[in-house]
Amino acid sequence: MLELFQHDFVQNAFLAGTIVAIVTAVMGYFVILRAQAFAGEALADIGFAGATGAA
Repeated sequence: MLELFQHDFVQNAFLAGTIVAIVTAVMGYFVILRAQAFAGEALADIGFAGATGAA
């Protein structure tokens, strides 16, 4: 299992996923704190459109 992390692309993907998870967790906390659930929905839609455009 650990030999998987010897590849550079796997390390980069794991690092990027970790950063995205932390950033979205913080954003989600503030969205819930300020009771702006629709803003969270809008962020998800914008992110999906951005990812589609980047591909």
